[in-house]
Amino acid sequence: MTTIAEDRAINERVAAEHPHMRPVLKPTDRCVYEGGPAVTVRTGTLGNRYGLCADCRDCQDRTDIATRIMEPFRIRLGNAGLLDERAEEFINAVILLGSVAEDPEATIRELFRKILDERDANRAEGVGASA
Repeated sequence: MTTIAEDRAINERVAAEHPHMRPVLKPTDRCVYEGGPAVTVRTGTLGNRYGLCADCRDCQDRTDIATRIMEPFRIRLGNAGLLDERAEEFINAVILLGSVAEDPEATIRELFRKILDERDANRAEGVGASA
């Protein structure tokens, strides 16, 4: 576990390497989003350190779960040449949905189950069939 001073030194190094990050590098004893007291400190993708309040921590945890589920889907669509703007928007919307759901995994599973059920019902009714 690092101290606030050590986090500050890490963030200064990140800011020197990535000047665009300077405005978002905040003291780690405060939530980077809400500004209230931080209950946890995380490390960003560039190595930066940031604090999160309990609500933001929970939201980020749910977002991480949803992203972990959806990113392989994004990669598979891209590899198949099917990743267009609509697919990107859908994937991003599912991640956003997961970030506000109490149980992101169950919510995403239920969403895809409903999509497949609707697809199957449409197939049974012949919807989308060409003459």
